[in-house]
Amino acid sequence: MYECPNCAANLRFSIEKQKLWCEACGTELSPYEVVKDRDAEEREVFEVTVFTCPQCGAEIVSEDTEAAAFCSFCGGSTILDSRISEARRPAHIIPFTRTKADCAASYKKLVKKSLFMPSELMSTKNIDSFRGIYIPYWMYETELEGHVCADVASRHSTYKGNYEYVKHYNYETDVKTNYKGMTFDASGAFSDNLSNAIAPFDTTQLQPFTPSYLSGFYADTMDVNWDTYSEDVTDLVAEDCTERLMNDPALRDYKVDADKMKPQLTPSVGKKVLTMMPVWFMSIRHKEPGKEDRISYVAVNGQTGEAAGDLPISFGKYFIGSLILAAAIFALMFFTVSLNRVSSTVMSCILLITMAITYYAQENKIRKWESGEDDKGQKAAHILTPAKNFDPMTGKRIKQKLSASGFDKFKIVCGILMTVLLVWVMPIYDWMFYAASILQMAFIFHFIYKLMRRYNLLTTRRLPQFNRTGGDDSAKEAHKAELD
Repeated sequence: MYECPNCAANLRFSIEKQKLWCEACGTELSPYEVVKDRDAEEREVFEVTVFTCPQCGAEIVSEDTEAAAFCSFCGGSTILDSRISEARRPAHIIPFTRTKADCAASYKKLVKKSLFMPSELMSTKNIDSFRGIYIPYWMYETELEGHVCADVASRHSTYKGNYEYVKHYNYETDVKTNYKGMTFDASGAFSDNLSNAIAPFDTTQLQPFTPSYLSGFYADTMDVNWDTYSEDVTDLVAEDCTERLMNDPALRDYKVDADKMKPQLTPSVGKKVLTMMPVWFMSIRHKEPGKEDRISYVAVNGQTGEAAGDLPISFGKYFIGSLILAAAIFALMFFTVSLNRVSSTVMSCILLITMAITYYAQENKIRKWESGEDDKGQKAAHILTPAKNFDPMTGKRIKQKLSASGFDKFKIVCGILMTVLLVWVMPIYDWMFYAASILQMAFIFHFIYKLMRRYNLLTTRRLPQFNRTGGDDSAKEAHKAELD
């Protein structure tokens, strides 16, 4: 807690004023004017109050002494256990410039186009649950100085007889580049997908870090080392350098093999510093009878207002909308297209097969996403479950890859056999064909329902069981890795 020098009340950072502000007496101070004794000396760590959620084990740090009544990661409404610990001291920080009101406006804009989103996600209670959290980011600087050689071919060729002649030239140039301000989040708990979706931050607004900026906000602890994203950084720079050289006016009339040029433009990672970035964070806890609780996340860039989130689908809204659309399409086809009994059955069978292929094509992708296997931050922090051993539908480990269930196989085989049999026998009763079409459409809707359920599992996550070390351990381990 930072005490007001005039009335001893709690000073908190005001987004509107961009200063520490005392709500009791109105005193305004620069974040650099108020320094605690324990933070006065320049150290690689700084002391913070750590709140540990008893439900999901998540850890957030704060410079406030007030007990937190809301876990930003699992949505649990509870008093969090607190302790004093040490966290890795960042070099820079970007203060919040967007208020909670701005955050709510960005969220409403995000969900405005989501026609099938559950109504409860728009409730005022959820919007008010946004919490300001400083997320740790690694900020990288790369350097590249060297000589690039490439074989280039003229875009204009000549023909003599049956032969085409293309002129080739040797392209050489010196390259010297320096890229700054590339950021990747250093929190395993913060999804890389959400982090990338609300990027970028304007790193020209960086301020030297002082713990007083955290007053009134939470902060996540760093648990991802800098080398986790070093390959991503070098790839981004190499791609950008290659694109810039390809756009060189000297190469306008020539063809260049970018794949051969790119390896020559791969830089080395130079300076890397830990930075705190502002993020408004909301977690909505979903409870269904007889099923495990799940969490939906929404994040808003606290500097630019860019919003991103995992928005599930309401089954009721979706099916009502589908019925309305289906009725409109049926009416249009009824009056414009002449469908006979055979074509309607064959078309239903084709749709059934297409839907089954679509479902199983998406299944493994959804499993991989759900497990976090593609999230480098989670993998580095060791807080994911391998996709091959985890079933997101049940939350239990499995021993084999997904295969079609008996009922799914029955639906596919039944639809095909019915169609083949009816077209072969050609019974005189039309109702047989239409009954087969209706049954196949029921199978299609069942596949759609399963796919929607999978999608909702994708946009809502299991309660996070982070099993992470505290800020003091994370700081020591990161410092040791830095020295090594």
